[in-house]
Amino acid sequence: MAEERRDGPCACGRTPLGQPFLRQVAAISERPWTGEAFGLSIASAVSLPGLARGPASGGPRPLVIDVVPRLESSRGERLVEWRDAAGDIGLVIESDERGFQFEVRGAGRYELLADGRCARCAPAPEAGFSWRRYLIGQVLPFAALLQGLEVFHASAVALDGEVIALAAGTGVGKSTLALNLHLAGAGFVTDDVLAVEVVGDTPLVHPGLGVAKVRRAATELVDPAALGAPATSDAHELRYLVEPAPQPLPLGTFCVLDHAADGVVRVRETDTPPFRLLASTFNLVVGTPERLASQLSVCAVIARHARVLTAAVPDRPDERAAARLRELLTADRLAA
Repeated sequence: MAEERRDGPCACGRTPLGQPFLRQVAAISERPWTGEAFGLSIASAVSLPGLARGPASGGPRPLVIDVVPRLESSRGERLVEWRDAAGDIGLVIESDERGFQFEVRGAGRYELLADGRCARCAPAPEAGFSWRRYLIGQVLPFAALLQGLEVFHASAVALDGEVIALAAGTGVGKSTLALNLHLAGAGFVTDDVLAVEVVGDTPLVHPGLGVAKVRRAATELVDPAALGAPATSDAHELRYLVEPAPQPLPLGTFCVLDHAADGVVRVRETDTPPFRLLASTFNLVVGTPERLASQLSVCAVIARHARVLTAAVPDRPDERAAARLRELLTADRLAA
């Protein structure tokens, strides 16, 4: 990247690392799209589904998002290189002394400062909405991690003032289950990314953006009449606006999902060592000793203060599977 672009201020007030961050966000209240998500106080130059439009909240973890015409390659250390079946590069993540850069085929290039407080996006001309999808689903949780939270690959709802997290890999059905639980009366907390902060001895979950996704292959598993019209959509999924929890809530249950070969929903308690919860980690790029120590500490708190369960669910969980899961999760005695 040219020196004048790397070291001078950008539209979000970016200045070189080491200078007070308040200088970077002097105009944060003038940003048109602001809100809370993943424990971050976001001020964005562009609209994001589920992010409120209004004055900035001024929370303790600010993130300024800007859109620029172009970002040059960082020429830093290559941390991740993902190739498709044909061998073509689909994703590259690099790091240098300033922070991290992401290049996503078909979406564009992103830059995130090392303190997680400023992101710049250079969308590809053909990207459509996909560049925002990567920003929401990957860059924002990355920023939350850099600002001290731990992130897990999980969706979550709230019942009786506590969060039920549904952790699983892609395609198991956590988003569909969480959305069906929400449509049946549970509070919506987050879709796909769980941001956890330990306060005292309590694991607190910060709500994500107020948007729930439904993959096109799973549209018949939810009630479209209850969802209304999608806010955005593309060839892969539809996204619906929902009302997220207004504040962080304690994590009451951490439920790891698995496939039920016979299609029967089952839940069992597990005596899970804290390190096994690392399998639900969302971000595998930051692997420093400090991050690992923080992960283990957060997982230990979760293991001590939340129920850790394993749930077998059908390959395509519908509203009946969600109702049965809720019944088991809220029962006084769990099914064996």
